[in-house]
Amino acid sequence: MIKIGIDPSGTGTTAVAIFEDNKLIDKSEYTNCDWIAQTDIILDKLKQDAIINIEDCLYTSASASKR
Repeated sequence: MIKIGIDPSGTGTTAVAIFEDNKLIDKSEYTNCDWIAQTDIILDKLKQDAIINIEDCLYTSASASKR
């Protein structure tokens, strides 16, 4: 199973980690304030016929993550 972790900073930097069978196979960092461009890059990493299952979608804010 392939899992993708996406961590947007809110300032234009997004980290993407891709795991296959719980082993890290790719990690990338994107710095682009255009969120659509970042989305396109992430979607390009998926296989065209991939089934996407979102298991966890956690919202954090900068002030909350420092507590």
